[in-house]
Formats: sequence, C-alpha cells, structure tokens
Amino acid sequence: MKSLFDLTPNAVQQTIRAEEEDRALAQARMLQGNPFAAAAYPALRTGERLLTGTQQLAGVVDPRMKAATDLRSTIQGLQDQGIDMATPEGMIQLASELNKNPDFAGMSVALRQQAAKLTQEKEKQGLDTQLTKARIKREEVGTAEAEARTRKLGLEADREENLRIALAELPPNATDEQLLAVYRKFGTADQQARAIQASLDRKARLAGQGDGTGAGYIGKGGAYRNQFGDVITGSEMKKQRENFLASQKLLENLNKITEIDVKDAEATFDYTASDTAKAIGSKLYPKTISAQTRIAASQLLQQLESLPPGSASDADIKLAAKNFPGYGNAANLARWINDTKALIASSLERQVELYGFPLRVSSTAPLNLGKRSAAPQQQTQAAPVMGNQPKATKVYNRQTGELEDIQ
Repeated sequence: MKSLFDLTPNAVQQTIRAEEEDRALAQARMLQGNPFAAAAYPALRTGERLLTGTQQLAGVVDPRMKAATDLRSTIQGLQDQGIDMATPEGMIQLASELNKNPDFAGMSVALRQQAAKLTQEKEKQGLDTQLTKARIKREEVGTAEAEARTRKLGLEADREENLRIALAELPPNATDEQLLAVYRKFGTADQQARAIQASLDRKARLAGQGDGTGAGYIGKGGAYRNQFGDVITGSEMKKQRENFLASQKLLENLNKITEIDVKDAEATFDYTASDTAKAIGSKLYPKTISAQTRIAASQLLQQLESLPPGSASDADIKLAAKNFPGYGNAANLARWINDTKALIASSLERQVELYGFPLRVSSTAPLNLGKRSAAPQQQTQAAPVMGNQPKATKVYNRQTGELEDIQ
C-alpha cells in the first residue's frame, strides 16, 4: 500500500529528472578525452531539449507519468467515498478499480493477495481472543465453584458444631419437643427426619407399654402395634399389606384349579405357550387346551415371581416357581399345586398374626387324584409341528373317558 501511495506524479517527475541527470553525467564522462565528441555535445543537448519541448507541445506524456496520474485519481476517488484502503475490504475495492485498467492488473492481483493475508491474520487474532476469553471464563467459573464449595464446607462445619453444642446444652431429661427444636434449627433434612421418626417410635413403645390393651394402629402415620407388643412402622405396614393382598389373589387362583382340570391338562406339551400351538391344540385336543387355559400356569408363575417381599421368604417363593413340573404328569402337577397353596396359606396366617390383616381367602382342600400313582407311565400326545400338519398318536374313547393309542 505504501508503494502505491508513493507512486505520485511528483515522484515520477523526480525520477525522470534523476534519470536525465544520470544520462547527462554519463555522456560527460564519455566526452572526456574526445575533442570531437565534446565539440558536438552542446548541439546534441540542444537537440534533446528541442525534441522534449516538441513532444510536450504535441501532448506526448511519459507513460509512467500517465500511470501515476491515473493511479492517484483512482485512490483519491475511493478516499472521497470514505473507503479505508488499509483494511482488507478497502483493498478489495481498490483492486477491483485497478483491474479496470490493464496497466494495473499486476497491482490488482497483489492487492487481493494482501487482502486475503490480512483477513487470515484478523481471523486468527479473533480466534485467539475468543480462546483467551473462554480460558479466562473457565478460570473464573472454576474459582467461583471452588469458593462455593469452600463456603459450603465451612457452613456445614459450622452447622455440625452448632448442633453439637446445642445438643450438649440440653438437660439430661430433655423432651422430644426440645430435641426436635434443636434438629429443626441446626440439623440437615435427613437428621430431622431421623429425629422425628425416633420420636414417633418412642411414643409408640410407650403406648405399647402403657395399658397393655393389645394390638392396634398408633397415631396418624400408619404405625401398628401387634399382639406381641412389637411396633411396626407405617412404611413397613404398607409393604406387608401389598404382599398380603397379592398372596391372597394368588391363593384364590390356585383354589380354582380342580382335580378334573389337572387330569385333563396332562400332556407333554403346553398348548398355551404360543398362539400357533393354541390354534393347533384347539383342533386336536380341545379338552386338554381348555384345562391348561384354566390352570394358566404362566400367569401363576408370573404371580409367584412378582410377589412383593413379605413374611414368606424369597427363597421359598423362588423355589416354588423353579419347581413347577409342567403338564407331563398330573400327579406331580397336583402335588405342586397343593404345596404352593400350603406355602401361601402359611404365609397369610403369619401375616394375620403379626399385622392383624383381615383374612379374606383361605386354602381349599388339597387336590386328590385318587389311587393314581405319583409317577404313572408317561402318556404322550403329539406336539405341534410348526409349518407342517401335526400327526396325532392318541384318540379319545368316549366310553372309557381315556386316551388310547391309534391302531
């Protein structure tokens, strides 16, 4: 840019004069020792001046002078428009104007290259500035967080110290109200909750030791004092109540299963396992699939596995679900139903005793399949063959009510 602005008509004129003086000096050195040339030199200089004067009169201008004049005019025009040619944008505008003149094509290219270079430098400087600001911001945030943690730790330490001092200042026979007042003032939310629960438990124990009138609910929190004087909290009573209701529902479903259901459901295949098996079984063994549907083993197992924790141990429940024998042997299935009913009934009795829940469902009599052995000879039925028509191996005899081999 400096070289462009220095290219003025005056500067070009000075350059031309300097060139003329240099030529004159060179000619003078050449004439030294040459009398003929020295004699002719004045005439030559006169001829040059006459030629120069003639050219000026004819309007002939030195190309460099014209270029400097045009350049100066272009720059002055942009300056008059308020364009700052020290910026990349100003350089681009100047390059566009110079590009209109073929003599300035090289200058135009150089200006565009310089503008691109300056743009990259400005972008880099801006990015560096943003990174610096971001780093400073992170440092400020980190400092603020550290200060906040320090203040929090200090406040917690002060609170713990104040709580310790306040508790130490209480009389030996401090009441629950005095203890709770201290915890409400200096304790955390967890400490306050524990203090309130401890107060409720003490009141419950005192109520149980008072008149000895037996079981009953205590206060408004749902706590319960059983017939043995044990106080069960409201949250524990809620959990046991959920187990009790679910257990009654399970026992009710087990009670609905009859000896006939167990006998009719006997098969080597569970026809309720899928829609395809159910469709095939409904055509070949309608009585079997009807009995299996009434038993609904999958639902019973799901109820067992999802039974909430209660007085029946989790190990007993998991063992009962794991030992389900399937439909292959009616005696084994009946035994499993009887054992599971006994397990659930025993659990319900213990819950009635411990928590005073009203018993709505009781276990019915155990299933009895008569003199049938516990492990009779296996009778088979055809299992569905997916994608092909199943082949039956048994036929039902209406007179005997038994399945017989197809001859």
